[in-house]
Amino acid sequence: MGFFDDDGFDNMVREMFNGRSGKRPTRNMTKIPKNQVNTKKNVYLIFDISGSEKIDVEIKDEEIINDYNETVHTGKKALVISNEGKVVESYGIEKGIKIKGYEWTFNNGILEVKFRL
Repeated sequence: MGFFDDDGFDNMVREMFNGRSGKRPTRNMTKIPKNQVNTKKNVYLIFDISGSEKIDVEIKDEEIINDYNETVHTGKKALVISNEGKVVESYGIEKGIKIKGYEWTFNNGILEVKFRL
């Protein structure tokens, strides 16, 4: 067995680069909402954003960061939550949810977004 045949070389390279591999994984910038309530006609997404005062909610194109550290669109839509102009969270929107005519309310740190099915 030679020097390049075992994990010794891989471990040495990882140590040299602080545990990073040469290729960066594709990173999805959006998350899946955890607090989702489905009814026959609507989908409600509920978020706890305590401490925020000026919330804005909008639908944008979903973006990921590819292997070359470039931001690219996936062709899907995302719910983007901003606080005073700065993006707080971004959540992917499932297929079958109508994004036109969505409504949202923000009271006492709780954000509720309502979509039609």
